Amino acid sequence: MANNQKIILVLNCGSQSIKWKLFSLDFKAQEEGNIRILNQKNYKNILQAELKKINERNIEITTIGHRVVHAGGKFNSPLIIDKKNLKELEKISELAPLHSPYNILGIKISQKTFPTAKQIAIFDTDFYSELPKKASTYALPEDIRKKYEIRRYGFHGISHDYASSEAAKIISKPREELKIISCHLGGGASITAIDRGKAVDTSMGFTPLEGLVMMTRAGNVDPGIILFLNQKSKRNKFLASESKNQKLDYILNNESGMKGLCGISDM
Repeated sequence: MANNQKIILVLNCGSQSIKWKLFSLDFKAQEEGNIRILNQKNYKNILQAELKKINERNIEITTIGHRVVHAGGKFNSPLIIDKKNLKELEKISELAPLHSPYNILGIKISQKTFPTAKQIAIFDTDFYSELPKKASTYALPEDIRKKYEIRRYGFHGISHDYASSEAAKIISKPREELKIISCHLGGGASITAIDRGKAVDTSMGFTPLEGLVMMTRAGNVDPGIILFLNQKSKRNKFLASESKNQKLDYILNNESGMKGLCGISDM
């Protein structure tokens, strides 16, 4: 890259990896990195060191695009990040506990490392903002759904949007004429039905925990199992001394899925 070249940084801070790519202002890829995180306790230090290395290059980072998993019901399009909306994102981070805390950490460290760069959030849920009610509505009382904004939000939207667009290019047909089922398969996994470029159904729901069996996430389970385990905790300390909700959350997100089935989580 040329000295003092103006550059866009795209940053994807996941729970198990830090991925980044540098683009010129005409969107030509320049350089990229992918670091696997084996110990989340070291995440902040690893991220700081990686962004510091990027900052030491003789280039000017003008814009940073952040992949953010959950926008709740607040945001439905790419967002220029400021103090106010960053606080809103922090409030809903509990809805995606494996992702949002790392997404937000990436934003905060980027703000310190590149104080003059414009920070922009791109949401996984954006692709599903127009999901039909028959697909987005849970069979729960209406007052509860409205009060807590409970609906199917959908995730991996950036991936499904891109994959379906690329599939249409490969078969040389407009996406607006196709019905496509796209699959995102990795540590997290989901499928999406796309009708003429619009998402009409998807496997993930209110949180990224619903749907397919994943690396460490349970996917769909009978909700009665959760109630059963919660009740058992009162009788025999099954959930130990931790907060019951925190322990159940950990089991469903970190100890289940492929790891729960066969004891191995590395897919």
